[in-house]
Amino acid sequence: MSLIRLSDTGKIYSGNGSSAVGIRNINLSFESGEFVAVTGQSGSGKTTLLNVIGGIDSYDEGELYIEDSPTSHFTQKDWEKYREDYISFIFQDYNILESFTVLENVELALLHIKDGKLRRKRALELISKVGLDDKISSKGAKLSGGQKQRTVIARALAKDSPIILADEPTGNLDSKSAGEIIRLLKEISENKLVIMVTHDFDSVKDIVTREVRIFDGSVEYDRKLQQKAVSSDPEKTTSDDKNSLVRSSAVLGLALYRSKPVFTVFLALMMIFPIFALYGLSIFVAQTTEEISEKNFFTYIPGRIVVSSADGQPYTEDFIAEVAKKTGAESYMFYDKVLDDTFSYSHIDYARNIYVYFNMTVSVETPRHADIGRFPESPDEIFLSLPIYLQDEFGKKAIADIDLNLFSGLGGMKICGIDYYYDNTVTPKIHMTKEGLQNFTLLKIAESSFDSIKIFTTSFGTEWEENYYFPGSAIRFTPLLAKNEIFSPQFKNFDNATAHFSNYQSQNELHYDFTVKDSLEGYSELSYDSNVFFVSTEFLTELTNEVLDTSVTQSSLFFSSDAEAKKAIQVIKDSGLAYLMSDAKADVPFESISNALSYLGMIILTIFCLIFLTLFVIICTSRAVMSTKDDVAVLRSMGIRSSVLKAAFVFRMMLSLVPACILLTVTAFIVYLNPTSNKYVPFLHARDYMFIFFGMLTVTLLVTMNFVKRIFKVSVRRALKEGDRI
Repeated sequence: MSLIRLSDTGKIYSGNGSSAVGIRNINLSFESGEFVAVTGQSGSGKTTLLNVIGGIDSYDEGELYIEDSPTSHFTQKDWEKYREDYISFIFQDYNILESFTVLENVELALLHIKDGKLRRKRALELISKVGLDDKISSKGAKLSGGQKQRTVIARALAKDSPIILADEPTGNLDSKSAGEIIRLLKEISENKLVIMVTHDFDSVKDIVTREVRIFDGSVEYDRKLQQKAVSSDPEKTTSDDKNSLVRSSAVLGLALYRSKPVFTVFLALMMIFPIFALYGLSIFVAQTTEEISEKNFFTYIPGRIVVSSADGQPYTEDFIAEVAKKTGAESYMFYDKVLDDTFSYSHIDYARNIYVYFNMTVSVETPRHADIGRFPESPDEIFLSLPIYLQDEFGKKAIADIDLNLFSGLGGMKICGIDYYYDNTVTPKIHMTKEGLQNFTLLKIAESSFDSIKIFTTSFGTEWEENYYFPGSAIRFTPLLAKNEIFSPQFKNFDNATAHFSNYQSQNELHYDFTVKDSLEGYSELSYDSNVFFVSTEFLTELTNEVLDTSVTQSSLFFSSDAEAKKAIQVIKDSGLAYLMSDAKADVPFESISNALSYLGMIILTIFCLIFLTLFVIICTSRAVMSTKDDVAVLRSMGIRSSVLKAAFVFRMMLSLVPACILLTVTAFIVYLNPTSNKYVPFLHARDYMFIFFGMLTVTLLVTMNFVKRIFKVSVRRALKEGDRI
């Protein structure tokens, strides 16, 4: 059985309105162990015959048989598989991968070997066999002609294919180098089919087993010169499995990445610009979206569902406790308005010449941990969860001496601990003990329920009287006072006081008599606003009981998650209550025309930036692809499949993005871990970085595949000989 057989095979070249015969009516067969010399004048069709046999060029007439199987039906993929399994090329122009070392040139022909160490060992053995031990690390471009040809022969041996096609392999060599190359080819032919095109038949006539002379595209004569070497059937290496494809693509992609270090560094630097531009664009979009997005009705707490009386009538705590039991809620909050109130902190720090201002909300969740201090243990203690940029304000290692009157409505309490976090988009939180939250809730009820508070003070045993007027926000509470005691820095020299708590809207007024205390443990006039008064926690409870019993129409139920909360909706409705999840948003998407215009402007700017960045990536990627176009042609001639080559290019471009991604990650860590920069750069979450990385990767890969696809539209012969422009 012939290894290769041509039957009336012909090839016609056409272009520019004319046509030319490459070969015609070729009838030849070749067997393993033969060393065939193809001779003839220049332009006679020798190289065309070699290209047709090697699957580098197609044929137009007749048939080409591989082990008696016809190939006229072969697709491009079939020819790639044929070149991969059967063919190794040795060219007159060497077609060495000049940007690769000798070792890399040979190793790339050994991709079928899975073990990297075995692949390296085999490559070194072959390099030693062709006498290039001292040139292992030399780039192809630095080798002499003989050394390049030796490298290509080692590469052909590495592939271990049954057919070796040599096109004028000694044409550019001196006589000594040419003799060495011919002897190497003779050694190879002992168990392979070697077909060599040559103009100098005299230099090989004593070595070849057969001469085929081509004249004007046809076989002039075919003569046997000596017996072919006795050989066993050669084994063909195959690599169809997906793991081989992935592995080979990764090895080749890494080799392409390392082959041009200067260009690789340049490409990596260029990729930094678009990825950081996407970073800036993501920050802009996140910030703009936050400013113009729909606002929540309530403070969002996972698992919180807000319920209210459908008819607007107040209900008792017993009622809401029963609803909580029916729904299986983990807990409830009878008066929940405090959760949706905003508490501000503001002052001018003259030492640092800055204005400090931020808002906070009360949290019912347990803090993560304490960076400073401890969790609250008594009702008058609060624990703060703050963004890291407030570290200089509240202390790095110990809690700073903070005047709590700088907090709206928190005067009279003290900070026991702080937890700092890096996500500056998260609203700062105030944590309290359960009892502390109950007391604080009562205080907020009192503040919001009484429009004015008038306190009459009298000195014991005299008629000396003084009147003081306070707003509801002036109330402070402390467990250090008895139920009938009151204290204020303004109540000096007074023994008794009568307080009138008034609500103009309900025309309700409550009167209470107190004994005036002249001091309060831990109190300092420098620490507290003098326009406040303190009552006991017990009195505060009594003061607000009436309000709670006659005015509460909204409460909150707490479940383990939003999903669990939604399961309770039907029971809530059956109880005659209306409900909203705590993440419910307003129905109107824009509060003003200005917001709508901002939203439109953001979209236009984002589209413009993405188009610009895509064009930039196209330029960078096209340069990367085109810089290795010649290498791709050689790799294709080596029989490396297009699927492997395309995947290798993808892998190479992925590697080009790695430095930019690492730099962005490091930059983000530095920005957000540093309190100063954390304040000014909006925090991006994992999903934002996934958008940046995968968005950049997707655009790069799509552009890469487009350019690679265009490269593969050009035939291997044209890519090798004509250098077609893409």
